[in-house]
Amino acid sequence: GAVRLLWTSDHVLAGTLNEWLDRSHAYHQGALEYNDEALLFMDYGYGIKCNMMDPILNKHVKPLYGDRVVVKGCTNTTSGDDYIEALRPGYELISVWSHAGSASHWISYEGMPDDVNGSAPSYKIRETQGGLVTLIWGCHAGDFGGSYNGEEVSFLSDNLAANYAFSTPYGLACAAATRSIGTTFREVYWAWDNASSLATGFAANLEVEYDRATIERIAPNIAQDMWVKDVVLMGDPFLRIDHRPWNLSLTIDDDADFTSDTTVDLQVSANEGEEMRFKNAGGTWSPWEAFCSTKEWVLGDS
Repeated sequence: GAVRLLWTSDHVLAGTLNEWLDRSHAYHQGALEYNDEALLFMDYGYGIKCNMMDPILNKHVKPLYGDRVVVKGCTNTTSGDDYIEALRPGYELISVWSHAGSASHWISYEGMPDDVNGSAPSYKIRETQGGLVTLIWGCHAGDFGGSYNGEEVSFLSDNLAANYAFSTPYGLACAAATRSIGTTFREVYWAWDNASSLATGFAANLEVEYDRATIERIAPNIAQDMWVKDVVLMGDPFLRIDHRPWNLSLTIDDDADFTSDTTVDLQVSANEGEEMRFKNAGGTWSPWEAFCSTKEWVLGDS
């Protein structure tokens, strides 16, 4: 894998990146205020015809949020503006299931009456609060380039993922597909449920769902001729949806022989530390405990 740092003089994003850095810093300091609910939005095709609402809601979102989940969509008369209105309050997590392109969602694309406009473009998303993390199931929702209403779109300023991550007041990160099939991001939810980061879940999702064999199994009708690229993750990869800011780690060996158990006294120092935990190389994490300045710990391979 690779990490790429993008900076831009783009007229839309250039003015928001410093604000994004301030938001990210505030989040990791535990000082960012936001609505800690989740929004699950599915269009008619995924929510009703494919019967995906209950599995995603009950297996992935509710274990993290309980009753703090707002559910919208799932009718063939839901318009793009209905989705935009749903975004306005702002959320900690947005999980949106719709057809999409680089610059716009296409809500209720399947079975939609002619008088219902399903377009939810990125320039309207910028006018909402958005969410700390947005996970998009939608073909090519993270593409760079393409067209909207017949006009070529900008490299970044019109990109859905970039706008969710950088151009909304809540935005910190967004993951989206750059191919002709989306992803459930189930490994991301599992990572959060186990106090791991967005990056951990995203990497696991790539390993599990973005290989040729999986694509041929879940979408055999398009696997042979589809243009498979990847997914994109924009923004802060270290977010954790267990309401603890990310913590730095420290490696300690105390010049000990790793083949034997050695007890050490740790002197721990941190600014505004609240909790701490430890593990040995190859071992498992100890339970979270209240922060204290001293800790007796056994080094070893268990």
